[in-house]
Amino acid sequence: MERPAASSPDPARELLRWKANTMQEKYSITFPWVGVVYIDNTTGALSWSRPGADPVAKSYIKKYLFDEGFVEQALGILDPTINDEVRTLLKSLDHI
Repeated sequence: MERPAASSPDPARELLRWKANTMQEKYSITFPWVGVVYIDNTTGALSWSRPGADPVAKSYIKKYLFDEGFVEQALGILDPTINDEVRTLLKSLDHI
């Protein structure tokens, strides 16, 4: 039995499939104090699953997400290369 001839791919459908496979609309991180924090991968805006969460906890978590690179990762701008200062620090730790 022969396979039926494949029809030519629809460019719009291929684009949608590519977007679905390569892009995630929002990243999410769960914290017990505020619930789930969503990071929009286009703007870096944070949204919260518990809007009435403690504002102090939210501000600390926001700072943590920026400091630890979660927002940069969601935006696709995280630079994974190690700079010279970090290399020097790591080499100095070898002697301890």
